[in-house]
This record gives sequence, C-alpha cells and structure tokens, in this order.
Amino acid sequence: MATATPDTPLGQVAEMVRASPCRAVPIVNVNGDRLIGLATEASVARALLAAPDAASREAARQSPIGDAIEEPGTAVDPFARASEVSATMDACGRDVLPVQDWDGRFLGLASRSDLVQELIRPFRPPTIGGMATPTGVYLTTGAVCGGASALSLVLTGALMYVVNHLSQALLAPAAHAAVRMAGSGPTAELLLGNLLPAILSLVLFLTAIRLSPLAGYHAAEHQVVHAIERSEPLLVETVRAMPRVHPRCGTNFVAGVLICGMIASLIEPLQTRFLPGMDGIGYAFGAVAALAYWRTLGSWLQQYVTTRPATDRQIESGIRAAREVLAKHSRAPQTPERPAVRLWRMGMLQMVFGMIFGYALLMILGRFVPILNG
Repeated sequence: MATATPDTPLGQVAEMVRASPCRAVPIVNVNGDRLIGLATEASVARALLAAPDAASREAARQSPIGDAIEEPGTAVDPFARASEVSATMDACGRDVLPVQDWDGRFLGLASRSDLVQELIRPFRPPTIGGMATPTGVYLTTGAVCGGASALSLVLTGALMYVVNHLSQALLAPAAHAAVRMAGSGPTAELLLGNLLPAILSLVLFLTAIRLSPLAGYHAAEHQVVHAIERSEPLLVETVRAMPRVHPRCGTNFVAGVLICGMIASLIEPLQTRFLPGMDGIGYAFGAVAALAYWRTLGSWLQQYVTTRPATDRQIESGIRAAREVLAKHSRAPQTPERPAVRLWRMGMLQMVFGMIFGYALLMILGRFVPILNG
C-alpha cells in the first residue's frame, strides 16, 4: 500500500488519493511503522479550495501536506471479524479505518470494499493453524492438512524434548556446586538450587531454538497464515511483509505458564515459612499475573525469541503448505471434522510421540554418558 509522510507535497498526495482503491492515503512516520493520520479526498479538496487563486493553489500543491491530514479514526485489530470492523466503521462514521497490530505498528487500511470481498469469499477456511518443523511448515484446518509430514512432526517433538533436557542437564552440576559454595539453607536452595538453574536452562533452551531452523520456519508459518487470513496473494514478497507474531501461537500459552510458574516459585517458599495456613497463594498470584500478561509476553517472545526472519526457502515451504491446504479445503469445504481425525491432524499427537522417543533415546544414551541424566 502506498503511504506518504508529512513532508510529501500536497499535489503528490492528491494523485495518490485519486489512485487509491479506498480513496485514502496513510500518512506515516519516516520509518513507515507508525500512523500519523489519513489524507482523504475530502481533506485534500479542502486544502486546495482554501487557496484564493490559481497561484496560491499551485503553491499549496508544492507545499507539504500539512493541514490536509485527518485524524485516522479508531484502529482495528488485524484479526477482528468483518462484523466487528463494520460496527466500528458505523460508530465512527467512516468507510476506511487503519489496521494496527498489538504494538501499535501500522499494517494497512480496511475499507468497506474489503469487508464485502471478505464476506463473499466462499472457500477460505474458518481457522487455520500450523507448526514449524526442522524440515518445513505444517498447516492444518483440522479437517485437512498439508506441508511437512507426520514424521517431521515426530522429529520436532523429539528435538524439543532433547534440547530441553540437555539444557537442564548441562546446568545441574553448576547448580549443585553453587548451593554447596553458598551453604545450606532455604534461600540458597531456592535461588541457586531451583530458580536460577530453571531460568538459565530456559534461556539456553530458547537460545538453541532461536538459532535452529525452527525459528525461521516458525516465522514463515505465522506469515503465511496471516496472508491467508487477510486474503493476500501467496507470493514470497507478500508473505515476507506479514507480521511474525500471531495471537493463536502456542508461545502465548507457554508464556502464561512461565509467568505463573516463576511467580509461584518465588512466593510458595515464603508462604510455607511465614503463612503456613495459606497453601496455594503463590499459584493464585501467578495465575492472575498470567491472565494479565500472557499475550504481552507471548507476543514479545514470538517477535524476538521463537521466530527470526525467514529465508525465501522457508517462506516457499509455507506457501506450498498453504496451497495444498487451500486446494484440499476448496474441494470439500464442508468435510465433517471427526474428533479423532481432528486431533491427529492438529499435529499434537505426533509431537507427543516424538517427545516419548526423545525420552527413550536419552535413557539409552544416559547409560553411556552419565551427564545426560542430569
């Protein structure tokens, strides 16, 4: 989508407004990620008509857009339903509204014509999700699936379990040594024996995931799902422009568990010592904090830890998976989703099998390499 800055000449913006399908041009900052306002046919016309004569009008055309910038109106979420966007447009009295993500970054404009196109599109799946594997992107609607194979999902589960176990096993000797050096006591045991190793092993685990191909495929998976949900063409350039953060990502759930677990691990030992009659208060505080901040932390983790910019090859993997899923869905859009089939096609069972395999593998190797046992 074409954008302008406050320094763009009014005449140039007028031509952009005339060529825009929604008859509006976003006015953004220099970086192009923050919306300042909109230039519309009405605002440009008012600015030009304010000039008293032809010479003044020509001077206005050459000057920065300035007063022709309108307030952008209420921003809508990129995942809002068509009915919700329409209701917001009715409430604001506008036919065009800006679209912004969770961090306030400008993503584009939503117009009435976009809503009409969305409402008449018959074959797009109601929901689509997926997973990243070391060999490619896996996508599914629950009824149909495409992309990476079941074996790749099993491999992903095994890899996640092994990396997590090794992260803990490598830090266990250091934690025991730190507790011995600090001396015995509940504080040393809590901070050096439990909490610090847990944090460091998590950091080590996430670093390993970030450096692995999984992070790139994870980004490609999110970006291609965004493209499908926005009815964008499945082209490498288009998909690459999509956000790497997605609100339905499992990272958000993990973030909630982390928040709850960290707060509980800090409060529960204190509760046991000073408030013996209030068991579970740490988990109650942790649950409240998790409900408040799980999406915020989850979005941050997706942007900076569990995804990284995907390569063209990784994006192409996501596009192939998307085309396969869309083709299957268009042939049978009303296929019944039997619970057992849906569970299998969601990919979680394959992941669990992979984790069991990883556990068995480490048990065997642990007989020869004791450090693997932690």
